[in-house]
Amino acid sequence: MPLSQRTILYTGAAGGLGLDTTLDLMQSGATVVAVDNDLRKAAALEQAAAGVGPGRLLLERLDLGDHA
Repeated sequence: MPLSQRTILYTGAAGGLGLDTTLDLMQSGATVVAVDNDLRKAAALEQAAAGVGPGRLLLERLDLGDHA
């Protein structure tokens, strides 16, 4: 399935496998809404994604942990 013109929400996008997958998705043309709660890793993802394309990165810091 072609990923151009697709938007993908990816949680845990800035760590390890998530970072590699995010970059792969961007290279396939997807817009990736990358969600992570680690600011340091998110900054590293943002740097790694610079110039990767044709997809786009929308980075959001968000903690999806249990707040019950």
